[in-house]
Amino acid sequence: MFAILLLNYHTQLIAQPIIYQHNQFFAQDLERQAAAIENSYNASIKPFVNGVNYDKNALDTVFYKRHCVKQYSNVWSRKLKQESLLLVDSNNFKLSLDPLFYFETGQDNKFKDSLYYTNTRGVLIRGSIGNDFAFESTFLENQAVMVDYLSNFVRTWEVVPGQGRVKKFKNNGYDFANASGVLRYSPVKHLNFMAGSGKLFVGNGYRSLLLSDNTFNYPYFKVNFHSKKFSYTAAWASMQVIKNGRFTFNKLSEPIFTKKAYTFQYLSYRPIKRVEIGLFQAVMWKAQQPGNTDFDFNILNPVIFTHTAQYDLFNDNNVMLGANLNIKVTSSINLYSQLMIDDLSNNKMGLQAGAKYFDVAGINNLYLQTEFNKVNAYSYSLPNAYQSFSHYNQALAHPMGANFKELVGLINYRYKDFFAAFKFNLIDYGKDQYGYYAGNAVIRDYESTDMQANTMQIKATTQIIDFKLGYLVNRASNLNITIGAMLRDHKSDLNSLQTNYVYVSIGTSIINKYYDF
Repeated sequence: MFAILLLNYHTQLIAQPIIYQHNQFFAQDLERQAAAIENSYNASIKPFVNGVNYDKNALDTVFYKRHCVKQYSNVWSRKLKQESLLLVDSNNFKLSLDPLFYFETGQDNKFKDSLYYTNTRGVLIRGSIGNDFAFESTFLENQAVMVDYLSNFVRTWEVVPGQGRVKKFKNNGYDFANASGVLRYSPVKHLNFMAGSGKLFVGNGYRSLLLSDNTFNYPYFKVNFHSKKFSYTAAWASMQVIKNGRFTFNKLSEPIFTKKAYTFQYLSYRPIKRVEIGLFQAVMWKAQQPGNTDFDFNILNPVIFTHTAQYDLFNDNNVMLGANLNIKVTSSINLYSQLMIDDLSNNKMGLQAGAKYFDVAGINNLYLQTEFNKVNAYSYSLPNAYQSFSHYNQALAHPMGANFKELVGLINYRYKDFFAAFKFNLIDYGKDQYGYYAGNAVIRDYESTDMQANTMQIKATTQIIDFKLGYLVNRASNLNITIGAMLRDHKSDLNSLQTNYVYVSIGTSIINKYYDF
């Protein structure tokens, strides 16, 4: 009887649509499943959703193992370790609710009198209606006192990395909130629609040079068609300019933030089981400003490369091209690369190369990843900063913007519910400083003469070592307890800043926070 009940629950999970949270560390079991040679779905578009890929049951099987394999007879044990706080299952309607919270406190031993902390509270709601419709919504309210380099970033760009605008909190803290909500509909087997406010990611790496989840949430609508060999995605989004971005339509209207439409198309093809090739086109459309408030119906065109033919790569409608390559050497070892082309004539390009190794040397849940990223100066930008590939004062791709080289290494290990993670970043870049624009930040105006200058005139190097040990308490919300240390050493021709931050935290891990810059 127990086996039948377990099978029935598994079948219900397979039948209902699921939107998977894209926290990179806790999604590694999904990534491992995607890496297997026998699985033929496109893993380059995130967040994962079941039914989007040809082998729709592959991810559901992992979800089943995470949430259903270990059974607890006591309801309180199930709620603590495995289930959402609130579960409703009424035939074709399913609903779950989880409290979200994150409490972190720590010290930088360079400033022993300082105390840094993050205080986050929120809620996660997920559900489905029938076999075709799913929804998810989150809300988070935060207060934080941040280490110096993060606080410097907030003061400069008026946003917390990836988490929105701020207002002052007490003497040296910040108050900020963010919300997301996504609806998903799959009317037929090979077609999927998603709409709402959130983030998308294109690529197979830790970073993406095309589109990452580095920025704040944005409204989007995404369509995906998939088959065993092909997958095609078209997406439309609305981005905003925050810093110096307000304008008025007329004297009677209140100032609003400048908006700009963003679209991308992605075509992937699997010539053989081990190889996936992807082609990418994106356009940051001319920003909404006085004198330019009419809607451009070309935005609606979902056909890849037609905008490149229409506008080329240097236009007020900023066009970018890209390509992905993923090779499954084995079911445990995947090689990947990414190419970004913004403007060939001005050498505005980027390149990524990396490797993933799951279950290293046959040790279950031991994961190794290494990655190299390089983006040339002034990539993603135009002389008019409004047209850059940015949102909420952050680059849409890599958090470093442009004019950098980076080496990333990750080692993660999980044993039952215990885990350890180590990450290393080494970044060399040309720094913007004191009126000199080296093509690093993508959201600054620049003159054509700037591009002729030595873009590495002010050289900077940032080295980051991040290590943590933790215990996963609840699998439904990724509730975990962690102790860790982040050592950051920044040096440039002008100044240096060292951060030795040691912390302890308890909370739910739903989103990615890219503080490694």
